Amino acid sequence: MREKGFSLIELLVTVAIIGILSAIAVPIYNQHVLRTNRTAAKGILTEMAQRLERHYTRNNTYANLDVQDMVTGVTIINANVIESRRYRFQFQAGGDPDTTSYTLEAVPQGGQASDACGTLDINQAGARNAAQAGCW
Repeated sequence: MREKGFSLIELLVTVAIIGILSAIAVPIYNQHVLRTNRTAAKGILTEMAQRLERHYTRNNTYANLDVQDMVTGVTIINANVIESRRYRFQFQAGGDPDTTSYTLEAVPQGGQASDACGTLDINQAGARNAAQAGCW
C-alpha cells in the first residue's frame, strides 16, 4: 500500500519557487511604496506652493504666511517645518520666504530616505530640481 502525502523533493521545489517569486516581488513592491510616498509628497509641495501664490496675490509678498494655513493633514513642527510620516516639508535651509521668492523642500525621512530621488524642491517660479527630472 502506498502512503499519501508529499515527498521531500516536492516540498523543496515548492519552497524554491516561493523563494524565487519573493525575491522578484518584494523589491518591486518596495519601489512601488517609495514611488507612492513620493507622489503624495509632490502633492503636498504643490498644495503649499499654491497657498503661497494665493498669499502673494493677496498681500504682494510671500513672507509672513502662517505655516498652519499652508496644508492640512500633517504635523506642524514649528513656524517653518511641516512633517508627515515619510517627509519633512520646509523652506530651503529652514529659512523663511522673502517678499519675492521661496524654495520649498520635501526631505525624505525614515524608510523613504532610501528613495533615489532624495530631496524634492520647488520654487516660486514652479521650477523643480533639474537633477530630479524623472522624479517629478
